[in-house]
Formats: sequence, C-alpha cells, structure tokens
Amino acid sequence: MAASSVAAWSAALDEVEEGLRVADRIARGEADLQVPAWIAPAELGPLPAELAPRLRLVMASLEAVHGDLVEARERAAAELAELAEAARAPGRRPVAAGEPPAPRLVDHSA
Repeated sequence: MAASSVAAWSAALDEVEEGLRVADRIARGEADLQVPAWIAPAELGPLPAELAPRLRLVMASLEAVHGDLVEARERAAAELAELAEAARAPGRRPVAAGEPPAPRLVDHSA
C-alpha cells in the first residue's frame, strides 16, 4: 500500500480520535463543547491492512463513548423529568442543590 494512503488514513483516524476525546469529555460533564462533524474524505481509498488494528481500537472507543453519551442523555432526561414534576407539584418550587429554601412569610397576628 502506498505511503500516502497510510498517511491519509492515519490523519483521518487522528481526526476521529480527537472527536472521540471531545465526546468523552462531554459525556463526563467536563466540557460544554460540540463534537466536530467528521466526513470521511472521498479520496481515502481502501483501508491499508497495517491500520486495521488501529481502526478496531477506534471502533471500540466509538462504541464506548456512544454508550457513555447515551447514559448521560438518559441522566439528563431523568433530571429534567424530576424538575418538571417538582414544578407541577402544588405549592412547591424546585430548589437547586445546596440552595436554602425560600423564606416563607408567616402572619403572626392571626
């Protein structure tokens, strides 16, 4: 396989791995970033055989990060559902974690 094909595929895999690192940070709540869109260059051609092991590692990482993102989305959805439920409860308002409750006024003359 031509060295240029190996170099082109290596660069493409580098880009994918960088996107996976960003996605992993997002899934762990470490960053408010956006994963850059990645489109495979049309001129890559077939994967050089010597890069097959690396591609398998990238694919395994992709599956792991995807699972982490799905879990993060499910946690966020559950939190939003809890907040919506709290907002609908009569006489209740959601309170942020660690925030003291709002003071209540009491009519002592009654």
